[in-house]
Amino acid sequence: MIRNRPQGLGSYWDTLANEAFGSYKALLKDVTLHPMMGVYLSHLINKKADEEAGTFPDENYAREVMQLFTFGLVHRNKDGSVVLGDDNLPLPTYDNETIRNLARVFTGLGLSYAADSTGNSVYENTNFNRSYCGPTGSLHYCWTQPMKFFPNYHDFDEKFLFVDNGDQVVIPESADISVDQAMAELNTVIEALVEHNTTAPFIARRLIQRFVTSNPSNAYIEKVSEAFGQDGDLIQVIKAILLDPEARSPSVVSSNTFGKFKEPILQLTAVFRLFNASSKIALGEGDADMGLIETDYANADHFAPDATFIKIGAVGQNIGQEAQAAPSVFNFFSPDYSPSGKLRVKVSWLGVNFDNRKSDLFNV
Repeated sequence: MIRNRPQGLGSYWDTLANEAFGSYKALLKDVTLHPMMGVYLSHLINKKADEEAGTFPDENYAREVMQLFTFGLVHRNKDGSVVLGDDNLPLPTYDNETIRNLARVFTGLGLSYAADSTGNSVYENTNFNRSYCGPTGSLHYCWTQPMKFFPNYHDFDEKFLFVDNGDQVVIPESADISVDQAMAELNTVIEALVEHNTTAPFIARRLIQRFVTSNPSNAYIEKVSEAFGQDGDLIQVIKAILLDPEARSPSVVSSNTFGKFKEPILQLTAVFRLFNASSKIALGEGDADMGLIETDYANADHFAPDATFIKIGAVGQNIGQEAQAAPSVFNFFSPDYSPSGKLRVKVSWLGVNFDNRKSDLFNV
């Protein structure tokens, strides 16, 4: 469904890029309201419960925004270590009842805009159940603009959510059945999710694993967690990750637990770069060989005059990975994956990007 909405998908990636050096709080809200995420994790056109009809809100996004986008499955200390409960087991951050209540916060979200059948006229959408914008042109406008609340479909009753530092987040019942009140609930939840004590170390560890090493020390995680702050200052987070001695010290080169595997698609692009690979498809304006239709690509003026467009085809079956084709919201790799066999016996480390079992495509 998403692959048929290229403008919407491009807009989603633009959102990530535009917020990359802002606050994590602002990023999470923008991601939550983006219609592409609404389609992907099914909180677009998510209605409040109707007990007589036997229908209840979709819980998909409510689950993933906790498990994957903020604080994860268990409480953690600032250094990433797991907090244990009275039974000496990891202390869970939420349960099924939390998911059910949080799902109610995301009810009533629909498309903000629609277009007529010609695609020449875009107007504000008043139909909560609208899910179709047409195949071409400005009809895709509704997939690039944030979703909006339709109050009649939003649940304004009291909601008991997750617990942080002993205090439970509670959304009180509201008699104000309005867009502003629904958005106020959402803002409260986004703030509580990002400010949760476990979110900073959870996100810190994930980013360190992507930028530097699959096996960051607890001290490294703690320093990045401190940089995260209350709102998730991503500039300070990136600085803390890349300027830490654990990322820059020559001594780490000799460590058998430092570093990360280069994932297959990046190995492939590295080979392209090594051999200065190009194609006969012109990126900018002008004639294109191979009888291709001339296309004005977005931001073509940002590239060299002789730049070409390389389309990586369906390589997933050959290398185990394909750009923008992760098998699920859990992405290509588990952050806790540890190789088995001789490597596992020799050292206790994680090989996050080794998880798809095909990381031996190239030796680069």
